[in-house]
Amino acid sequence: MVPHASLVAMLVNPTSPHTQSELRHVEAAAGRLGQQVRIFNVRTDPEIDAAFATIIDQRIGGLLVQPDQFFAVRPISSCC
Repeated sequence: MVPHASLVAMLVNPTSPHTQSELRHVEAAAGRLGQQVRIFNVRTDPEIDAAFATIIDQRIGGLLVQPDQFFAVRPISSCC
């Protein structure tokens, strides 16, 4: 978690069998730290782009990315 952020975004692959378990752990940790987590379910590159646009627009203070193969094979863009 990001220590001074009250709101953190998390990108998750909703088709992963581990998503629900990982979300429970992250939400529990966020609750202990007094943080909220905004979950972004993404399955496609356009959904990733839309999630980042929202994260930037809403000035969300931190980002977590689910450790899932879907995200691991994505190239790093020069978006910012």
